[in-house]
Amino acid sequence: MALVGVSRCTPGRTYVAAAWVMASRPATVVQVTLLEVAGRRRLAADTVGAVLQAGRWQRVEVYHDAHRAGTDLALEVVLPGGSPPATVMVDDLEVVAGRS
Repeated sequence: MALVGVSRCTPGRTYVAAAWVMASRPATVVQVTLLEVAGRRRLAADTVGAVLQAGRWQRVEVYHDAHRAGTDLALEVVLPGGSPPATVMVDDLEVVAGRS
């Protein structure tokens, strides 16, 4: 899952993304990434991984300090390579900008 253009980045500002995730299979690995994008180019990124238990909601948070003015903030929720095939549900996704 990807959301591009969540916000325009302000250098020095911290952005926080939080989501509740649940997997259909035990030991499913999920990664949540906040990153800066310019055009189609991926720039600075911060990623947090979690190992999910089947049928249990788990909150995952990631923080990103913006580096470049004028970039778009994007969010990704992915199953990395090597994770078993699974269905992952995402709920209550929130992205907030902190102080500079």
